[in-house]
Amino acid sequence: MNKRIKKKYLSDDERKILRLYHLAETAEFYRFDETINNAKAYASIWGEPKFKENNNTYWFSSHTFLNGKSVYATAAIEAGGTK
Repeated sequence: MNKRIKKKYLSDDERKILRLYHLAETAEFYRFDETINNAKAYASIWGEPKFKENNNTYWFSSHTFLNGKSVYATAAIEAGGTK
């Protein structure tokens, strides 16, 4: 395991998540029932988010390639939310 992952300030769960991330080909992160601002801020972590509407659900999503893997950050706007 990478020495940076073994640092004491990471919990066991955080180390497991990082190990999964490093071994994965693709990583996807989701949040649901967010406000518009929180959804956009969350998806912006990876870059400029794109706005999508699917089946009356609004989404902010960003995608990037990082260290040879595809990474997605997506957040859904809370029920009843508007653009």
